[in-house]
Amino acid sequence: MYKNMLFDMGNVIMDFSPDYILSMYTKDVKLINYLKYKIVYTRAWADADKGVLSEEEVYEEIIKDLEEKYHPLAKDVLSTWYVHKTESKEMLELMKDLKNKGYKLYLCSNAAESFHKYEDKIEAFKILDAKIVSADIKEVKPDRAFFDYVLNTYNLKAEECFFIDDLANNVKGAYECGIDGYQYNGNAGLLRKFMERVGIL
Repeated sequence: MYKNMLFDMGNVIMDFSPDYILSMYTKDVKLINYLKYKIVYTRAWADADKGVLSEEEVYEEIIKDLEEKYHPLAKDVLSTWYVHKTESKEMLELMKDLKNKGYKLYLCSNAAESFHKYEDKIEAFKILDAKIVSADIKEVKPDRAFFDYVLNTYNLKAEECFFIDDLANNVKGAYECGIDGYQYNGNAGLLRKFMERVGIL
């Protein structure tokens, strides 16, 4: 039935918590929240994922709406935030088990060009058959064009793919392309039980 497992990155293969990451730069909770909405949850950050803006261009856009005293901090966050992401050991073990079962593993992530600064340091990425990153292909989930790119580039059949993502819209976007999926809630044990129940594992 399924031959290919497609994985999101943030909050699936790796934990992505803007609050936690920003706490590495300041212990002031009010400042953490300020930076979160001025840096991470912005159009500029999303445009970096689309491959539209470089890291430097994201910084230039962000500081337009940021108090000047925080400009150096924003620069630091943008250039180093990814070193504070942590890999999920439970998901890594699950991916290894899927690999040993003969499944092909693909990363399907909305991520900026900075992905290439840390990709070699992530253990789970070493067992992937391919890494598809939005900034590289200039398409983002949940758009159909993203999934069409994956299917066409790697000669995959939608009905032979299974997609895991933490965002409902992304899982729905895959479903509308004929790809079954699972909305991940951070519990790798639950995902494993689901896969055992439906015959994936």
